[in-house]
Amino acid sequence: MIFLIPWYENSGIRLIYGSNKSYVANEKVMDCILNRKACFLSLALLFFLIFRYLTWAWSGEVVGITDGDTITVLNRKTLKNAKIRLYGIDTPERGQAYSKRAKQFTSDMVFGRVVEVHRMDTDRYGRTVALVSMDKQLLNKELVSRL
Repeated sequence: MIFLIPWYENSGIRLIYGSNKSYVANEKVMDCILNRKACFLSLALLFFLIFRYLTWAWSGEVVGITDGDTITVLNRKTLKNAKIRLYGIDTPERGQAYSKRAKQFTSDMVFGRVVEVHRMDTDRYGRTVALVSMDKQLLNKELVSRL
């Protein structure tokens, strides 16, 4: 295994490989090494930030069904209710044809169960727009495939 250890001397920058081998690096070599290090750190930071948002989810019990595409979930950590609008789903509103059927389907699937909420966005009414999963099933997908 090769270890790069920069060692600053009066004669320039000495790079030490392993235990005994070393050489004095010119500025071009050091620029290349420092650029790679900066690039690696930038990519690592970017990965960390993206990974954090891709995996950020929370769980809670479904305590209410507003209609076919909006549920209320009691967050287990904060113990607060959150209105969740299902991402990519638009079911009939109250009073429209099939609205009762959509609400009943959503209720049968998740009411009283613990679900995992994967936040995607927030809508103009302040509701969390999210993917909702339970027992390795995605509620959003089930609504589309079964209704």
